Amino acid sequence: MVTTNLNILLLSNMYPSQSRPSYGVFVKNVHDEMKELHSGKLTLCAMEYSTNKLLSYLLFYIKVLYLLIFTKVDVVYCHFLSRTLIPGVIAKYIFRKKVIFNVHSSDYTIPKKKNGLGHRLNLWAIKFCDGLIIPSESFKSIILADTKPSFAEQFFVSPSGGVKLPEQVNYDANVTSPLRCLFVSRVTKTKGIDTIFEALNKVDFDVELTVVGSIEEDIFSSLVNKRVSLRVIGEVKQTELPQYFEQAQLFLFPTKHHESLGLAPIEAMSFGLPVIGSNYASVPEYVKHGVNGYLMEKGNSDQLLNFLVQFSELNSDERQDLSTNAVSTALQYSRKKVVKDLLSYMESRSGNE
Repeated sequence: MVTTNLNILLLSNMYPSQSRPSYGVFVKNVHDEMKELHSGKLTLCAMEYSTNKLLSYLLFYIKVLYLLIFTKVDVVYCHFLSRTLIPGVIAKYIFRKKVIFNVHSSDYTIPKKKNGLGHRLNLWAIKFCDGLIIPSESFKSIILADTKPSFAEQFFVSPSGGVKLPEQVNYDANVTSPLRCLFVSRVTKTKGIDTIFEALNKVDFDVELTVVGSIEEDIFSSLVNKRVSLRVIGEVKQTELPQYFEQAQLFLFPTKHHESLGLAPIEAMSFGLPVIGSNYASVPEYVKHGVNGYLMEKGNSDQLLNFLVQFSELNSDERQDLSTNAVSTALQYSRKKVVKDLLSYMESRSGNE
């Protein structure tokens, strides 16, 4: 238990539901761990997913207003900067509450790319807030480039709730056939599924690829190599993911997206899986080339193929070394440790320290 009596109101426009079990699941993970560790009051206000976004946001904002009026609140913890900006402003300037924003990725990068009113509002929010939580050092550098260096003291790097460590790691380092590879992410070219297929079309040994995640682009017909067997699982609840991590020997993450973090490969490493990931954005912060996996140039299917071949030729001891190092890396992202540090940061920014 973290010793703090802060009354925290957690706001998010994304949260898992029956129909979308992975939608904003990292927010749920943070909330659930905070409930376990936090000695003060924790209130959740999450927007329910709906195709009618205007109505959903209206109801969400009304609920926030109600809680600010009738609930004792010290700190308003807002996930997704651009989506919780309005309640953040109300909490700060009308109700005089401490406001901490948690930036993720597209809530900052999309307005930044458009360079319009949305981006200027985000920068204003960063200026007036009492704290800003950022998923990685890489993403922190992007925001710092748009702000004053003096703002850095209020920034805190916290990896999106971290990962729940398995009680036991049973990694299969044996050299067996087929090589069992795993991809867990949204199935889209931006996440590198096309790069994987391009590489696998050239392998001359047996590979089994399991794909887990919501299917946004159906390009499965482009995988034509007879030596590759494909299992398409689709989107699953996070509680169902461990079985796929336990079955695999190698995790593939050749993303072309500017990841603010990327929890899936870290979770894979907690199960002992070495990772082949893009040498891009935040990925090199946890994938160390030749130590717990391999780093490839984003979009370079020939490099991915080369590392697949390289891994397939490792003996069991060499695979086990990569696996052991992967587990060591994941320990640094333990959910319990991450959320404890997060609560300590909130206490320091609340003025109650």
